Amino acid sequence: KAAGYAVEKGESLKDTVQTLSAYDPTAIVIRSPHVGAAALVARWTRASVSSRSWPRERCGAAGCLSLKPQPDPARFYVLSATVAEPEARQPGSLVGVGPVTLPGYLRHSQILTRYDDHKMSLAESSRWAEPLEPMVARVLRDDLAAALGAERGLEYPWSRSFAPSPVVEVDFESFERDSAGTARLDARWRIRNGAIMRAGRTRLTEPATSASNEDAVAALSRVLGRLAQEIATAARELAKAE
Repeated sequence: KAAGYAVEKGESLKDTVQTLSAYDPTAIVIRSPHVGAAALVARWTRASVSSRSWPRERCGAAGCLSLKPQPDPARFYVLSATVAEPEARQPGSLVGVGPVTLPGYLRHSQILTRYDDHKMSLAESSRWAEPLEPMVARVLRDDLAAALGAERGLEYPWSRSFAPSPVVEVDFESFERDSAGTARLDARWRIRNGAIMRAGRTRLTEPATSASNEDAVAALSRVLGRLAQEIATAARELAKAE
């Protein structure tokens, strides 16, 4: 079987077109066994799109490539809140979360694995179901609201009609799995409660039950919950200092 084709590596047709379009081509020629493929591609690029006939099978020195529809190997994952629901929430209390920022190397749809200080890899077929930065912010919001017993958490930016207290800002230095599935987190945070502010830095690891993507994502969710609990403890101490 011929190897090296984008579809075999988990890349969709749209991914390929967007990659090609980054080079600002004048025209793109497509060979596809599917009727309407060229029209579909034309929706994703400003280049001129034309189609050519596709042979029933494509053969080379390595063998023949089947033209039968292939299942999409991609799997999609989400983070989830892990802090337990409090016995009671304080009516009317609001906690604000944000801005929350991640380093640029984490702003990929694929799940990243770090091997050492200098080597990382992206899993082509294991992807986040939504952009990671807003997903982290939302989960952190829910975890912090639960940890503080707040009635509601707000994500930055919020309406001026709201006055959350405390407000928590978080800048992540790292947030990824390693080759064993262990979740690793390094974050700098700031808490503002009126005019009073406290800052800190948290470094955490959370082991996974296995090196599978499912267990690694679960470990990432748990380590976010632990970060929320640490920040909540600092926020309560800050409130007592008022």
